[in-house]
Amino acid sequence: EANLFQARADLTSGEHDVQTARLLLLNSMGLDGPSDFELVEAPPPPALAGTLDEWRQEAEENHPDLRALRMQVAAAQNFLRAARLGDNPTLSGTAKLGWSGDETPLDRSWSLGVPLSIPVFNGFLTREQAAAAAARLAAVNFALENRRRQIRLAVEEAAQSIRDAVERIEKARQRIKTG
Repeated sequence: EANLFQARADLTSGEHDVQTARLLLLNSMGLDGPSDFELVEAPPPPALAGTLDEWRQEAEENHPDLRALRMQVAAAQNFLRAARLGDNPTLSGTAKLGWSGDETPLDRSWSLGVPLSIPVFNGFLTREQAAAAAARLAAVNFALENRRRQIRLAVEEAAQSIRDAVERIEKARQRIKTG
């Protein structure tokens, strides 16, 4: 009979502990809801869409840093192309048509111009501008590759974290089932 009273006392203590744990859970979740809720098993984690290679490709295509750096590479290539053309002759054209006078019919005047500029020597300015543009292109290419590696690493770390979390969930479920 003493064991029965001890078992009833233990049952009451256990029910108190369960109720306290439920209240602590509600408090941790920031809820004021009823404490007589029923806990159910968590649903299995959703299947992951895509593969690691697809995630890497999507990150490389859509990451704003990589987009910006690709645009900077294109701009640096255009600057280099323009700098290399600095020694080439330039041909430009102008045209002008005008009227002047105080009485009608007004006097009409016109002019055309086609200047041709042939650089002879500019103190190696063009060569130095091309070298600076090439250095800028190399720096931007390096920054692009470096950022691409960082993003690839972040994607791989995230994928590994997901795999680890799924494995921990499965192990926890196995522990619960085995008691």
